Amino acid sequence: MRYTDVEESIRQWAAAADGVGRRRMATYAAEELTRFDDLEAVAAAEFTPEAATAFLTACANLTKADASTIDDWLRLIDAGTLSDGDMDTEALRALTTVEAWRDFLRTGDSAPVASLAITLLEVIDFEVDADLDDFLADPRMSARYSKIQALLTQEGQH
Repeated sequence: MRYTDVEESIRQWAAAADGVGRRRMATYAAEELTRFDDLEAVAAAEFTPEAATAFLTACANLTKADASTIDDWLRLIDAGTLSDGDMDTEALRALTTVEAWRDFLRTGDSAPVASLAITLLEVIDFEVDADLDDFLADPRMSARYSKIQALLTQEGQH
């Protein structure tokens, strides 16, 4: 399956999903994308101490927070970001996830959910350098795609 077709199917599943399915997918993605091995070291390198604390708190508590609390964390992070456009990939991915989760909380819309799901695939793509014309050829990519489908469709309710 081509990458563009993979993206389109995810967008369609997210658009067709009910609120429960969207939340299930967004929660799974938010938890996956804000946890990585060197989280504390990355935070210390990328942010001032106050911003690093906000970043680590956001990553640890994202799915338990409301949009207003997330806004507060994001303000602290933004004010204390040390990089000038060359932020660590995992830190940037986590920040994008925090913003997408906040947007989902505010709107319930399918767009941030689809974005989170696509980011889950991009993490694997970064590891395996998937062929854009046969994007699901790697078993890890195919398994993640199936997981996304299950979370966004009725199959994920089992």
